[in-house]
Amino acid sequence: MRRLNQPLFVPHHPADTNKAPGKWLLSTYAQAQFILNDTVHFTKNNAASRTRGPEPGFDASMLFQDEPEHRRLRSLVEDLFRRTAINRYAEVVSGNAKLLLAEHECGDTLDLVQAFAEPLPLLTITELLGIPKTKMPILRRLSRAITSATDDLTVTESTYATKAAAYKDLGVLMQAGLNGEWEPPQDSLLLRLRNLTNDSTLRQDQAIAMLTLLLFAGHETTIALIGSCLYLLFAHPEQRRLLQANPDLLTGAIEESLRFESPLQRSTFRMTLSDIAIEGHYFGPGEQVSAILGSANRDEKIFSNAHSFRIDRFPNPHLAFGRGNYHCIGRHLSALEARIAIQEFLNHFGKSSLAGQAQWQPNSFVRSLQNLPFHLGA
Repeated sequence: MRRLNQPLFVPHHPADTNKAPGKWLLSTYAQAQFILNDTVHFTKNNAASRTRGPEPGFDASMLFQDEPEHRRLRSLVEDLFRRTAINRYAEVVSGNAKLLLAEHECGDTLDLVQAFAEPLPLLTITELLGIPKTKMPILRRLSRAITSATDDLTVTESTYATKAAAYKDLGVLMQAGLNGEWEPPQDSLLLRLRNLTNDSTLRQDQAIAMLTLLLFAGHETTIALIGSCLYLLFAHPEQRRLLQANPDLLTGAIEESLRFESPLQRSTFRMTLSDIAIEGHYFGPGEQVSAILGSANRDEKIFSNAHSFRIDRFPNPHLAFGRGNYHCIGRHLSALEARIAIQEFLNHFGKSSLAGQAQWQPNSFVRSLQNLPFHLGA
């Protein structure tokens, strides 16, 4: 697509309630930047783009609101996700990583996704949100059900139904928390949203959508990032040795993993408000467009040796966390968790090796490993 400079049109599944017949996917870095930064020619109001109004799940969240409502909702929680605020979780993440790794020893062969990359972000996001850790298994099951229906290239009637049921179950769980079924920590997001709904700053559906969005975005992409980074470092031993000899390159390793295997392979959709030209391609009003972030982050016009994994790549202006007004609110938390996870793993099992073929989830939206077999060695 980049070579031909040709957008791809993908029709909506018949079960989709979107007014547009399908969506246009654009692939170059310049096209992605344009889409991510432009708030004049596009609307992100999902509810307005549906034939039956808003759906349970993300539609009432800040992610799918236009300005100024997007900014209002984001400002209610943004301070919890700033770099300085997130740093207070470093000790928690480090402690959880050590506990997870302590369950294994040299000589063990295991799946690092199930044993490490998956539980660590779940432990972190449940603490930040204020959801009991006993809810982790159901949260993971429901999140997986939602992920299975986010891939517009493979979605089916069955995955739509499964997603709808998962959104309903998540809504019930979040509603229970907002109604006081358990007492969350004082500095948790749940308690803040409960107070905001009590004073009518937020509607109940907005609070539930906020919790659902931040749960999904706050752990699904971080699981993908930790797994991908571990895999890439051990699949490229020269890069792992470079990191072990130069620990200051750890941030570079995380950034390059974000570029090379972008956890979200495409942006969320925008709907055109009027006639618009995007890098020579013309779209009329009411058309839906999205940027393929995984492609933009391999654009040879921007990244030299774009298909090489290089942890010392600089500059590295990847778009994995988006750009503009809607850039990922949880980017600092995700990067912090990944840095600590990789450092702790290398400290404990730096002489490990891949123990078989890693398998990717069959999903064109979330780029995440299904399993990652490792043989542990110190």
